[in-house]
Amino acid sequence: MRKRKTVRAVRSAQKEIGTTPNIGDIDPAIWAQAREQAAAVHALIAQGAISEDAAAHLARQWRVSRSTVWRRIERYRSVGDLTAFLPRRAGRKEGVRLIDSAADEIIQAVARKWWRRSENATIAEIEPEVVHDCIARQLPPPSRATISRRLRKLRQDPENFSGEARQVLRERRRLMKSSYEVAAPLDVVQMDHTIADVFIVDPESRQCIGRPTLTVAIDVATRCILGTCLSLEAPSALLVALCMDNAVFPKENTLATLNLAVDYPMHGLPTALHTDNGQEFHSEAFRRGCDLHNINTIYRPPGTPRFGGHVERTPGG
Repeated sequence: MRKRKTVRAVRSAQKEIGTTPNIGDIDPAIWAQAREQAAAVHALIAQGAISEDAAAHLARQWRVSRSTVWRRIERYRSVGDLTAFLPRRAGRKEGVRLIDSAADEIIQAVARKWWRRSENATIAEIEPEVVHDCIARQLPPPSRATISRRLRKLRQDPENFSGEARQVLRERRRLMKSSYEVAAPLDVVQMDHTIADVFIVDPESRQCIGRPTLTVAIDVATRCILGTCLSLEAPSALLVALCMDNAVFPKENTLATLNLAVDYPMHGLPTALHTDNGQEFHSEAFRRGCDLHNINTIYRPPGTPRFGGHVERTPGG
């Protein structure tokens, strides 16, 4: 009986592995739910065979049938990341309407105003003002359920609060809150940008073009530089992605292009990235990229470069 269930689950999973929606277009609440489900399934798979009791527990937790749980597990095994738990088709279901961006901004503004007065402000206090502001701007007010879903997501962002509440949320988002020891390579990789101490000039006019931005990724355990990116662009999520690309993949081709006969075997996917609080490291593209590859993020406290000492002390850092 168990074998038949597994076969059916595999076939269902194969049918459902289709086109995944654009990562940037996915609703944050759906993404958060997929991340939680992927973590739960990943933990069970790491322990060995998944029992019927474990599947039943997930069914109760996710409020779905056990057959749906097995289908999602097999899909995760096939896909290998949290996209297995995202909707299979782009677009919204019939009868479902996306919230207007202006109404969404109103919800966020009203929530911030209330939470900065009192972190315990509830939907009963926030909803009437949201409805009033929407009507004043001639917008269809969102339903109470929609407002509630948005508030649950907004409560996770420290910037929507002030004082002690903001600090507590920031601490919760850090993987590590104090000093730490890293024993194995790729456990923690620190990344940062710096403006290089050189000036680029035009080869013909000799006019100064500017100073390049150097992005460096360094492995904390070995102190080896895993990846670099040199660009005239300002620090951005693009430079972070290019540096990660250089860090993750072998460097033989790059060294050959530069005519360097050097053996440099350092590369790989990190378990955690340790960064400062630059905007590019808090961008949706950065966070979702880390989620897709099961990379944890560690944010050091603002104004404390000593917490990123390894990359800060790197020559040029």
